[in-house]
Amino acid sequence: MTQMVSIIIPAKNEEKSIIKTILELQKKLKIKYEIIVVDDLSIDNTKILVSDFIKTNKNIRITSTTKRMQGFTCAIEKGFKNAKGDFV
Repeated sequence: MTQMVSIIIPAKNEEKSIIKTILELQKKLKIKYEIIVVDDLSIDNTKILVSDFIKTNKNIRITSTTKRMQGFTCAIEKGFKNAKGDFV
């Protein structure tokens, strides 16, 4: 059975770099994976860009924190709760 890795990317106003980051990860990964972007309620276009990008990339998901400015730790915890991989 093939194991899967879950990669969590916390994001806060990362519209200038989030797609590039995802593409770089995809180029390097040679195993089964999922990428979970956890948006910390960005006020830029981060969520829109990722939402559009995942329409053609089924192994990428996006979720959001529930309260503004919850920070890195809360974003990582939210990603862990949503991870389906054998390793995170």
